[in-house]
Amino acid sequence: LLCSICAVVFTGTTYPLFAELLFGAKLSVGPPYFNMTVLPLSIPLFAAMAVGPLLPWKRAALWPALQRVWWAALAALAVAAFSAFGLGQGLAALAFGASAWLILGSAAELVERCRLFRLPFAQARQRAAGIPLAVWGSAIAHAGMGVTVAGIAGMSLALSTIVAVKPGQVTHFGGYDWTLTGLHDESGSNYNARVADLLVSRDGQTVAVMHPARHTFITQAMTVTDTAIVTNGMRDLYTVLGEEHDGLAVLRLHVNPLAPWIWLGGLVMAVGGALSLADRRLRIGAPARRRRASAAVPA
Repeated sequence: LLCSICAVVFTGTTYPLFAELLFGAKLSVGPPYFNMTVLPLSIPLFAAMAVGPLLPWKRAALWPALQRVWWAALAALAVAAFSAFGLGQGLAALAFGASAWLILGSAAELVERCRLFRLPFAQARQRAAGIPLAVWGSAIAHAGMGVTVAGIAGMSLALSTIVAVKPGQVTHFGGYDWTLTGLHDESGSNYNARVADLLVSRDGQTVAVMHPARHTFITQAMTVTDTAIVTNGMRDLYTVLGEEHDGLAVLRLHVNPLAPWIWLGGLVMAVGGALSLADRRLRIGAPARRRRASAAVPA
């Protein structure tokens, strides 16, 4: 499944380049392609990731493994139902349910190995201390995938708008109050910049002061935008400054819930991989077997 997803993404990314090079056709591959191709492959992958670590190698029995993760499945269904009721978006609710399934399912093997809630806590803690690092790494890496899925689900709820405002004007968007406090010019070593001063507040409390800008490079006669980004670990706020006309400045505003979790999940997966590689069983080589010299058989 992972190789299939990789192939689908590789094809969608490179095919327009080869089509233009070989046939002169300019194509654009966007979110609809990836949604229709990657999502059907991701669903069975996510379902297998929580159950796979519970299957003994070469002696896989699916039903006993499913019996160990029933509580994770119920919790994931509850999260999906609560998200659907609160958000009103079925796809995002399914993604949040998948995130809960991955995170809780990754903990199922640890719970099973240390016999948590079935033994006294002191004994369960001793058993947890004896769990190999590779098992901890696997659980942490799979939980990191769940964090990334939650970040992607949050990004599906992202909001964006374009407004034309003058200094002192307040825009209410995404639960925040965006106030353009001023515009000013700045000069650098090889560019001139037009900078906007933006105050973001919520319930009368200042959340951030942002400074989106447009940089015009003198030698290249090229103008690029400098996006202002503020994050608190739970959401990202983006602001882009556009053109000005009739005393109004065009601003693009973005509110991206859980966007940092996409990168946090990747970091958690990397930590899990490092723990797995640190397992003592991988650092100690297996003894080499001596090859017996074959006796010559007389003709």
